[in-house]
Amino acid sequence: EQVIAQSDVVLLVVDATNPGNAQDQRLAGLVQEAGRGLIVVMNKIDLLAEGQLQFAMQDLTKSLDFMRWAIILPVSATSHDGIPGLLKTIRELGSRIHTRIATKDINDALQDMISSRPPTSGTRFRPKLNYAVQTASLPLTISIHGAHPEAVHFSYRRYLENEFRKRWPLTGIPLKIDIRSKYKD
Repeated sequence: EQVIAQSDVVLLVVDATNPGNAQDQRLAGLVQEAGRGLIVVMNKIDLLAEGQLQFAMQDLTKSLDFMRWAIILPVSATSHDGIPGLLKTIRELGSRIHTRIATKDINDALQDMISSRPPTSGTRFRPKLNYAVQTASLPLTISIHGAHPEAVHFSYRRYLENEFRKRWPLTGIPLKIDIRSKYKD
C-alpha cells in the first residue's frame, strides 16, 4: 500500500495461468482507491497452450471489470515477448499521467454530453449541470458544478466518465467525476 501511494503508475504483474484471482483483484482495488495509473502485466504467456491467450485475457478483463480503464499487456519475462511494448507503454503512460485538460474543452464536452443525453435522476429533483473544471491530476478529477448534484443517478456518472474517456486519451488513467452544488453550503 505504501509503494502504491508513492507511485504515479503501478505495474500489477499477474500470472497468465491463473489471471484475475482474488489477490489480483484486491491489489487492483488498492490502486484504484489510491487513484494511480495502472498497467496490468499478464506474465508467463509462454506457458499457455496454443490459442489460450485470448481466453486468459478475457478472464482477466472480466475479473477486473471494475477497472475497465486499466491497460492490460501480455508478456513473457522468460522469452521477452511483449517486453519492448511494455517499456514503451510505461514511458507513454508516465508522460500522460498528469494530464491537464483546458476548462473550455471540458465545458464544451460537458455541454455536448448534456445535449445528447440530459441528466437522469432517481429522485423528484431534476439535476442541472452548469460547468466543469479539472481540480486534480492524480487521480484526474473533473468537478462538475450544478443544482441538485445528489439527484444525479450513478448510471449518468458512468455515462459522463465514458464520454470524457472517448474524448481524451485516458486509458490507464483513473478518472474521478465529482458532482457538487454550485451554491455555497
